[in-house]
Amino acid sequence: MNPLVEFSYPFEAYAPLAVRRPYVYKTTITFGDTDLFRSVYFLNYLKIAGVVRELWVRDCVPNFDRHLEDGLLLITRNVSCDFIKPLFVFDVIRCEMTVERLRITSAELVFHFYKDNTDELHAMGRHKIVLADHTQKLCPMPKDFHEAAKNILWEVGDPPPRKVQPKTSIGLL
Repeated sequence: MNPLVEFSYPFEAYAPLAVRRPYVYKTTITFGDTDLFRSVYFLNYLKIAGVVRELWVRDCVPNFDRHLEDGLLLITRNVSCDFIKPLFVFDVIRCEMTVERLRITSAELVFHFYKDNTDELHAMGRHKIVLADHTQKLCPMPKDFHEAAKNILWEVGDPPPRKVQPKTSIGLL
């Protein structure tokens, strides 16, 4: 039998990234978070990530309320979420937020969704945020905001050699 297509599956493309200290939020999934099958509706992962981001700003950026009064805007440029395994009603979840890319006017926030009692990764999301002034012109991140983001910044080391599983063939059934 001749294979139609051959695939190489990367087992581990990059080194696990070390985090200084993620911002952690725990919650219980309720019926309002779920769909007809009682699994978390996809949009609610983005909603939970938004809550985590707002609570991080409240808890970790000392003068954020003053920055808001001065007209600072926190704008979401884009979001994404990769679903790995479903979560269901009454699951206790832990969302860990880190910063992947920290720039002068922006940051990329990364969210890992775990089932709390198993530590299994169920989803991973990203938000790219930019900061702007009251005229919506990009502006530098205030120092206290930048310091708070540095506290949860990923520390990337040299990646290990890439590990690849053997090639697999897919044929006609």
